[in-house]
Amino acid sequence: MEITVTKNDGTSLLVHSKLNGDGPFNNQSAQKALEKLIAFVEK
Repeated sequence: MEITVTKNDGTSLLVHSKLNGDGPFNNQSAQKALEKLIAFVEK
């Protein structure tokens, strides 16, 4: 999954996340991706 967030000032952030791959770390991957996006938006 890829999510791109663009703010009103024109800056954007692209985050990659594996949501339904194999292994125990997929939920953490998705959560880290969302945390990156939230931190970017709140700047």
